[in-house]
Amino acid sequence: MAAVLLVTRSLPTGQLAGLLSFLGDWLVSDGKALGASLGRFVDDHGYDMAALRSDLARFAFLLTGEDGQRLFGGEPGGQT
Repeated sequence: MAAVLLVTRSLPTGQLAGLLSFLGDWLVSDGKALGASLGRFVDDHGYDMAALRSDLARFAFLLTGEDGQRLFGGEPGGQT
C-alpha cells in the first residue's frame, strides 16, 4: 500500500481535526462492514479498525493540542 501525503494550506487545523474526528465517528457507526473493507484494503497485515481510529485520534490531537480525551480512551463529553 502506498502512503499518501496530503498537504493543504487552505484548511485550518481545527477543521482538519474536525474532519478526522468525523471519520473516526463514522468508522464506529458501521464498524463491521468498514472493518471488513479495511481488512481487504490492507490485506490483513495487522492494521485494523482500532489501529486506524487510534491513528486518526492521535493526528487530531497533534493538530489541536486538545485534552486528548479521545486519544486516551474516552469519548467527547463522557467520563474516562
